[in-house]
Amino acid sequence: MKLVSTRDFSQKADLSYALLNPSARGGGLFSPERLPLLSEDFFKQCEDLSYKQIALKIIESFGFDVSSEIFESALRRYDKFENSACPVQIKKLSENAYILELYHGPTLAFKDMALQPFGALLKSIAKARNEKFLIMCATSGDTGPATLEAFADDENIKAVCLYPQGGTSEIQRQQMVKQSAANLKILGVRGNFDDTQRALKSLLADEDFKNELARANLNLSAANSVNFGRILFQIIYYLYASIYFSKHGVLSPEQNLKQSDQCQACGKNFGGAAGANSAQSAKFNTFDVIVPSGNFGNALGAYFAKKMGAKIGKIKIASNANNILTELFTRGIYDLRNRELIRTISPAMDILISSNVERLLSDMFGDARTSELMQSLARDKFYKLDASELAKLREVFEADFCDDTQCAKFIKQESSRGVLIDPHTATCFKLLDESRLNLVISTAKWIKFTPSMIGAIKGRACEDERADMIALSKEFRSDIPPQISRLFSAPQVHSSVVEQSEIKNAIMEWIKK
Repeated sequence: MKLVSTRDFSQKADLSYALLNPSARGGGLFSPERLPLLSEDFFKQCEDLSYKQIALKIIESFGFDVSSEIFESALRRYDKFENSACPVQIKKLSENAYILELYHGPTLAFKDMALQPFGALLKSIAKARNEKFLIMCATSGDTGPATLEAFADDENIKAVCLYPQGGTSEIQRQQMVKQSAANLKILGVRGNFDDTQRALKSLLADEDFKNELARANLNLSAANSVNFGRILFQIIYYLYASIYFSKHGVLSPEQNLKQSDQCQACGKNFGGAAGANSAQSAKFNTFDVIVPSGNFGNALGAYFAKKMGAKIGKIKIASNANNILTELFTRGIYDLRNRELIRTISPAMDILISSNVERLLSDMFGDARTSELMQSLARDKFYKLDASELAKLREVFEADFCDDTQCAKFIKQESSRGVLIDPHTATCFKLLDESRLNLVISTAKWIKFTPSMIGAIKGRACEDERADMIALSKEFRSDIPPQISRLFSAPQVHSSVVEQSEIKNAIMEWIKK
């Protein structure tokens, strides 16, 4: 299968090319020419497979030009997650609400789910080609640590991470600036995430920059979700959730499905859900997913999974006070005029320019219309969908947002039930509809946002982050992972903070050392 440009379907590329050259000519993004539709037999066959086996079967259904052996090797990166048998956990919150925890990887955020195998994939391709690469990313908090962890100490790859100064949590910042691998460079950028992301996209399209890198024997690529390799791995866990729910009788079966009190993929008990929702008594044919959304890549994974056959009903987009996506999915308007980014307690969602919306528009409305809309956004900082286009969006999507006060309320609410949810996951709870089956997507472990957790749960300021983290950990019996404990004594390695105009020179100076 080929990938095509979102703005020009005649521009096609193999996956191996798009992984290393993520931006299409004319500013578009690469996206699948078509999505494979998985049969009921496919889902049935997957019921007794492990997560990695399911993932490989899904990837193979695309028919990409990268071998199964390379993908199989990349998926082995999940072996170093908290549970080596399964990188995700599904838990029951209430009668009709479940949570998909995606933060059990090395940096405790959902970005590990894509960036760990993605990093191995790029490493394999670079080694096979005997080429060296500079991988760049811009982060609003989670992509940076996950990218750095994925490429640390890789002999064929250098990685540069750009983060907005003051625009991440302190733990997220420490996860970046205390990285000691010699092939990594971290730059704080004066500005917000949109400024940082804009600088990244500019460098990816800068021919002079590419030529300078070529003279240093380096090719340029990106680890942000502008790279379809990231999106590919984010499709998988939604299809896995559909298989999981069908297997355990949470969803009404097409045929009689085998019952089990234990998930074959991860070996963990289902917490009574299988018994409470037998195949005979299951009352739902689909489940809604509620996704905390900033750059929209995670929600796009759900959309692609739905089109491939996952039993997903509505995809609900949860935003923070930067509610640009709420406006798009409720009013059909994307309006950046007179908008300034608001810093919130959910910093990884502090985004106004959601890059992956372009892939959705392209899939729904075609390349010509997408090009028109993107040109309007670049020129006028605004576009508007017509009534029929908005109606088509709303067939699949709903959207709402939470301000910080509402987020804190939901954190407090769930803590009273003994559950700790981070400020990003908290935005989802406004969209819970107990008359339907809900899957809340949990994107980060609470421990990365201790000051916000203390403010919400205890109603006071966090005076000592480490002490408060330990106290919450003991109270809620939630262990502090060693990779977080080590941060408090590790030295800071990276201290550079630059203007946007200085990024290029700072990178080249580092490379030439």
